[in-house]
Amino acid sequence: GKAVNMPGWALEKGDNFFKGINYRMRLQEQASKTAFEEGLTGKGFSTRVADLVQNPTEAMKDVGTEFAQYQTFTNTGGDVATAAKNAISAVPGGKYIMPFVRTPANIIKYGFERTPLAPLMSHVRSELAEGGSKAATAMARMAGGSMLMAGVASATLNGHVTGSGPVNWKERQALERTGWQPYSIKIGDKYLSY
Repeated sequence: GKAVNMPGWALEKGDNFFKGINYRMRLQEQASKTAFEEGLTGKGFSTRVADLVQNPTEAMKDVGTEFAQYQTFTNTGGDVATAAKNAISAVPGGKYIMPFVRTPANIIKYGFERTPLAPLMSHVRSELAEGGSKAATAMARMAGGSMLMAGVASATLNGHVTGSGPVNWKERQALERTGWQPYSIKIGDKYLSY
């Protein structure tokens, strides 16, 4: 039984490790923001941040937990994920065919929030309407993701990012003789596999 459960155990430990990192990161951010808003500088700033990190408020803990779950794709799914989970549960044996719904749905949602189409999502629209740091974060996600997509698309079109290559083995061999490598990034004259 232990051998069969080992992959699940390892996933759980890795998940908890990254949740811990993200939780502490968010606590540090909130503590720094609070000390800054209080007008503290120098030693007073550092002392206040350390105190808040050691003794966070309940609100800070909640925000840290929510962020850790969001970053590890374990937060509660939205309406679509919930509907999919219910539909799968209604089918006899559905959980065996598709045991994971929430995490893949959260990964898709996470990626979609980083595209120019993110305002199609109701929670992104509400963040943008709210203004302040939530709107700035939503816009930063969209801008950062869009710039990354545009950069990778441009590099791919220019031959600096490669995929699997030709299906025909003769064409593939001919391409590889030029130094080309599949699934690589071309930097100068060298290909680095990703």
